[in-house]
Amino acid sequence: MAIITIIIRKPPYGSLNTEEAIRLAVGCTIGDHSINLIFLGDGIYTLLLNQEPDLIKQKDVFKDFELLRMTNAGFYVYEKDLKERKIGDIPPFFNKVDLAEIDRVIEESDFVWAW
Repeated sequence: MAIITIIIRKPPYGSLNTEEAIRLAVGCTIGDHSINLIFLGDGIYTLLLNQEPDLIKQKDVFKDFELLRMTNAGFYVYEKDLKERKIGDIPPFFNKVDLAEIDRVIEESDFVWAW
């Protein structure tokens, strides 16, 4: 079993980057791997509550978050980026962390993909 960390830095809409990154995370669970998701920069906009992505024909990634939660995936968001963007409400299962914690998660990973 490998520890796989996926870093999401791009905004959730305007490209398929975020959707594909999360789909990769879900796919990796089939191999019984341990999954971590880290949200940085504009990637944290993915975590805004009450979005309606179906209105712009985008996938609702929150459904995939629920699936990943069942596999005990790790969910991390860079707290400084939340503060800089004045974002307060995010899903409660996300760990608000500093760079030292992000570095630790990456160091413990066997594979890291950045999107």
